[in-house]
Amino acid sequence: HEAAQEVERLLVRDVPQRLLACLQVLEFEDRKAVVRLLDALVRRGVTRREGQVLDLFVGYVQDRPGIIHELLEGCSDPKVFFLCAQLLRSCAQSARMAKVMLAAGAMPRLLRLASHPSFDISSEAFSSLNDLMFAHAGEAAEYVQANAATFFPAVHELLLREDNYVLQRQALRLLARLLLEGQFQPVMAAYVRSAQFLQIHMNLLINDSVTIQLEAFHVFKLFVANPHKAPRVQAILARNRRGLVRRIRSFAEKQQDDAAFAADLAAVIGMLEAAEAAEV
Repeated sequence: HEAAQEVERLLVRDVPQRLLACLQVLEFEDRKAVVRLLDALVRRGVTRREGQVLDLFVGYVQDRPGIIHELLEGCSDPKVFFLCAQLLRSCAQSARMAKVMLAAGAMPRLLRLASHPSFDISSEAFSSLNDLMFAHAGEAAEYVQANAATFFPAVHELLLREDNYVLQRQALRLLARLLLEGQFQPVMAAYVRSAQFLQIHMNLLINDSVTIQLEAFHVFKLFVANPHKAPRVQAILARNRRGLVRRIRSFAEKQQDDAAFAADLAAVIGMLEAAEAAEV
């Protein structure tokens, strides 16, 4: 209880917000000390009171949403981006804090930061996105389901950046992991009913990069395997099945030592060959 009492004393004095406000003007070692302190507040601010678990830091941040906004702003500053991203990832390890971050708009902000021209800032944004998305997938799945109309266009914008291979690959990996994660199953079921989304991944199957092609296959196979295909999806697959089968057969030569991948290829080819045009 002593640690929690000390946390409470610091929060009552508004220490976290004051420290964050001056983070950019501190010396490097002082910044690191601030981050260590705030990280400890995130991890140790949980206590029991009257038989209930009380997360002191979550309550503090809920009353001051500007803290999350300050951290997100710091993620684009070359002087402090690494430390701010580190703090965001610490926060994302708490389910309750992840919910606060999502409500504060962290997801769209990090997606925008992912396309930052600085490789380091972009990479940190993707790391933070992965933690926010998968450390507590239940909270993130609720958010994505409620905000699919803005979330997926933002991800697709990254996917279609053919001028930036690293960005395109990281976005594709994030999307593939999301769609294959069990807690995102309702999101995946809605996603694979979209003919527009199918066409995005069909185009990625013929990308100049073999790696992008193979990564895209893991999303494309979900459209093919869906037993409840939308009529337009069914029609597109049927109309293009010969070309798709040729393309997918060619993947076998590119990854010969992976038995599971070979089984996936065979299953998808079998389903495509059996595809029949649907009335649209």
